[in-house]
Amino acid sequence: MAGKPKKPEQVKTYMLRVRMTEAERALLEEAARMKSLETSTWARSELVALARKLLGK
Repeated sequence: MAGKPKKPEQVKTYMLRVRMTEAERALLEEAARMKSLETSTWARSELVALARKLLGK
């Protein structure tokens, strides 16, 4: 993808794999579409926000 290179702290190198049912996957995809995001982008942002909330950060 062309454009400005990302800063090293913004480069995503780790991939998290999660097992789920087709129904769960469809649910996540629908939620992501409502925010006009790719499923992985939406899921990452939601998980990070939840982790920060739980940890008080």
